[in-house]
Amino acid sequence: MNALDIAQVVHDTHQVYCWHIGDFTQVPWEEAPDWQRNSTIAGVKAVIDSPDISPELLHEKWVQTRLADGWVYAPLKNVARKEHPCLIEYHKLDINQKQKDYMFRAVVLACMKVP
Repeated sequence: MNALDIAQVVHDTHQVYCWHIGDFTQVPWEEAPDWQRNSTIAGVKAVIDSPDISPELLHEKWVQTRLADGWVYAPLKNVARKEHPCLIEYHKLDINQKQKDYMFRAVVLACMKVP
């Protein structure tokens, strides 16, 4: 599988998990805006390039990218205003949010094994 294919699998897995924890802001890959797709692809490439990358470092890279794109912290996610509640240090995330980073890495690694 290439990075784009893996990104779609990761995104779809992420969407299902988000729905499970009550976050219904995630749309299917086909409807995802370019910034979201590009963010997922960048995360996939980070894992491909460094399979031992920690979930903490993945989160830090994600935060850096969001901040560079003009996003800011806010207690509620608002895509139109580029506000996100996860723009905090990893250790301050709740367990559900930390789990997303673990799952992201695990799905990428599993997909790398698929021919």
